[in-house]
Amino acid sequence: MDRLLVFGTGNATVTECYNTCFSLTDGKEFLLVDAGGGNGILGILKYMKVPVERMHHAFLSHRHTDHMLGMVWVIRLIGTMMTQDRYEGTFTVTATGNWRRTWNAWYA
Repeated sequence: MDRLLVFGTGNATVTECYNTCFSLTDGKEFLLVDAGGGNGILGILKYMKVPVERMHHAFLSHRHTDHMLGMVWVIRLIGTMMTQDRYEGTFTVTATGNWRRTWNAWYA
C-alpha cells in the first residue's frame, strides 16, 4: 500500500473529532481498518474522498465499540450501493478474536 489516510484520533471518548480508524490504499483499492464508533464514518469517507466502490476489504482490530460500530454503517452503505448497481464485487470484513459471537449477539 502506498498511502495511509487517518480518519480518527485513537481516543474512545472524543467529542470534537472521530474515533480510531484509517484506510490503506495503493491508489486503486482501499482497505478500511476499523470504522470508528458510529455513522460519522460515512461523512469522513466522503470528506476524505474515499471511493467506497473501490473499498472491498475491511479489518476490525478488536471488539471495542469505538472501533466496530461504524462498520454497521459501512456495510449498510455498501449494501445499498449493491442494490443500486453502484458497487461491483464483494465486501469482506476480517476480524481478530471471537468476533462472530459478539457480532451475532448485537446484530442477529
